[in-house]
Amino acid sequence: MRALPSIEDFAAKTGNSLRRVIKGALLRLAPEFRTAKVRRELLRKQNRLCPLCNEPLVDSSETHVDHEWTTDESANAVFDGSMDLITAYNRLWAPENLQAVHAACNFGRNKKEAVSESAIEERDANLRTR
Repeated sequence: MRALPSIEDFAAKTGNSLRRVIKGALLRLAPEFRTAKVRRELLRKQNRLCPLCNEPLVDSSETHVDHEWTTDESANAVFDGSMDLITAYNRLWAPENLQAVHAACNFGRNKKEAVSESAIEERDANLRTR
């Protein structure tokens, strides 16, 4: 059987940063957490309030399942070696790390993280060229 490429080789072959590949792996591993059942349970636990804005939530596609310990934070932990991929995955998708939020609140939070992510990737690229 042919050996799988290392995550570093995969990143190099796809033209993506190692951090982006790690973050993608963390996000794509658990589609069962995107179900309506999980969202409804979170709504019940949170008394139908968005923890990011404290406004009421409804059970619809406008309510997202979000991570309190963010995907950026988990990818950074794997990238900097302070946590392995499996441990980061388990912490990221742990029920106590999930919260139901408005789509708009989630997008606003993710937009801020995207700016942060691009700055981190630029820093990492500069460190590699030194």
